[in-house]
Amino acid sequence: MKQRLEQYFNSVVLWVFVGTVLITPIPFGSVRLWSYTLLALIISLILIAWTLRYLISDDEIPVPYRKLWFLFIPFLLAMLWIVVQIGNWSPQSWHNSIWTDATQVLGEDIPGSISVAPDNSLIGLMRYLTYAGIFFLAVQFGHSRRNARRILIAISLTGGLYAIYGLAVHFSGTNSILWYPKKYYLNSLTSTFVYKNAFATYAGICLICITGLLLQSCKDILNQSLGPRETLLRYISALLNKGWILIGILFSTSAALFMSGSRMGIVASVIAMLVLFLVSRLTHGKSIPYFGLVTAFFTVIILTIALSSGKIAFDRLSTLESDNNLRQTIYDQTIEAIKESPLRGTGASTFSVVFPKWRVSTIPNPVLRAHSSYLENMLELGIPAFSLILVTMAGIAVGCYRGIKTRQDNVLFPCIGLSVLTLTGVHAIFDFTLQVPAVTATLMLVVGVAYAQSWSSREK
Repeated sequence: MKQRLEQYFNSVVLWVFVGTVLITPIPFGSVRLWSYTLLALIISLILIAWTLRYLISDDEIPVPYRKLWFLFIPFLLAMLWIVVQIGNWSPQSWHNSIWTDATQVLGEDIPGSISVAPDNSLIGLMRYLTYAGIFFLAVQFGHSRRNARRILIAISLTGGLYAIYGLAVHFSGTNSILWYPKKYYLNSLTSTFVYKNAFATYAGICLICITGLLLQSCKDILNQSLGPRETLLRYISALLNKGWILIGILFSTSAALFMSGSRMGIVASVIAMLVLFLVSRLTHGKSIPYFGLVTAFFTVIILTIALSSGKIAFDRLSTLESDNNLRQTIYDQTIEAIKESPLRGTGASTFSVVFPKWRVSTIPNPVLRAHSSYLENMLELGIPAFSLILVTMAGIAVGCYRGIKTRQDNVLFPCIGLSVLTLTGVHAIFDFTLQVPAVTATLMLVVGVAYAQSWSSREK
């Protein structure tokens, strides 16, 4: 009876957790304060429930802390630095000069801090910790192959639904997001997101999950001692009987991705897909029958969809030069801002407050993002703290690569993880999609599962 109750409790907590992440795209990608604050609250409550479950039982946690410490130490050090940025108890020589200017203008002593906007930095800290909580829970729940597969299926199906909704709204010509009129990107498909680039990254993540699951199905179903003809027939039968839903979602998600018109989102997704096929081929691709045929099949699908639905993206190429000139100017000015405080930063989530000082006449006002997550975080956190975040993400990538090299079964899970890290890492160079909570929350869910599956059952 006790064991049955624990299993039921685990199942409830698992699907509340996964469901919470899956619905983050609905409220405009959770970019509003109330939506990502609510996300932080729910994830905190789930973490408390999960912790209490293991405190009151004799069970060990699925993935012990010794497998995670080298990820959490650099991350926690970066979070500690954000706390230092927020506090007014740091040495006054560290404080941003804006506080000295404010004291002179107002004629009264104002407690300063490293952060130019401590309230914004506190919100930034909350968001970082929320993403870490999602990753931790994904690792713990994703240690089970059954859970890992179900989570990726849920992400794929939900992503397909968002894509279908976006296609329906786009072709209906209503120019709306939910029941609100659309203000930006009127000719681009954004689904429930405000920013087309954020939706493109989200769709790319879902597309990789779908493709990985289809490849895993090929390996699971067809890796048997059958002749070539029987193997091909079994493959076709599997796609028609069990894989048709994923194939349909593959079509809709790919079409939505290309119709978003996000050039770098499409390029980054294609690069990530190439990484998925490449690492699958270099590791255990030979155990997937007709791997070359399967790869060609997916390639033909994507190219067909690109040619038929990618008109918006192709039309955007004509504006490439002007867009690049503007972004390059923003990059240049952001780098100048970084030079003013390269070690201490200006405080988490303060770019929109800091950048007006560095805006030149050729840049339209206002500029809320640096259009490069790397530059933006480097400005806000300082180069050392930002490097600690990069070390954490690199540790996850190394863990996935380790799983790709060492695992015999379920190797496509870490392949998916490495691919989505490639997608978001490349796109983040040129845009701010990781500043959209729905994208980063989904990323952490996927890579958490992938990281958990990078350890063999004998090592867990």
